[in-house]
Amino acid sequence: KDGSKRKVTVIVSLQPLNEAKEVMVRIFPVACLISAAFALLFALIFSKVYIKPIKQISVLARRMSGLEENVEIPVYSSDEIGELSQDINHLYNELKGTIDVLSTEISKYSDAENKKLGFLRSVSHELKTPLAAANALIEGIICEIPPYNTEQKRYLVECKQFLEEAIELVKDSLSLSKVEYSEEAEECNVKNLIRDVTKE
Repeated sequence: KDGSKRKVTVIVSLQPLNEAKEVMVRIFPVACLISAAFALLFALIFSKVYIKPIKQISVLARRMSGLEENVEIPVYSSDEIGELSQDINHLYNELKGTIDVLSTEISKYSDAENKKLGFLRSVSHELKTPLAAANALIEGIICEIPPYNTEQKRYLVECKQFLEEAIELVKDSLSLSKVEYSEEAEECNVKNLIRDVTKE
């Protein structure tokens, strides 16, 4: 009170501290077990919440890679896993659509190629007859085989008819193939086209 120094002596029994130490030693293993139990519980909850959706995404992604129909990853949340699921669904739909379009185009192209091959086979077969006949007449005239050597003019006229028939067949075939198998339409001036054709 008057600013002078005083000395205070405190006497404390050690018994409460020893009792507290004993209690803490007994409680410590129990606290460790409770902490481990909580850690295990939270690990299980974490695995249920995060690992299960990731496994589901993995399984469905494998099915998508096999191009199975009507496969979609369910979106349960708006976190990173939900965004990943949406992105994979979008990518699968885009790729599936592209593959379907390509398959259709390939099928159309194969059909067109088969038609062209069939068309060319039939045209070549049709051309064989008049060309073979014209060739036979010319060989008969060249080798002077009767009656070709005596009536050359008559057989040359027949040969000309066979060749004209072949030419007409080729013209018809070419015009038909242009109409049926042209890949792109072209705009043209009909007047100029007629003038060029008449010059030829």
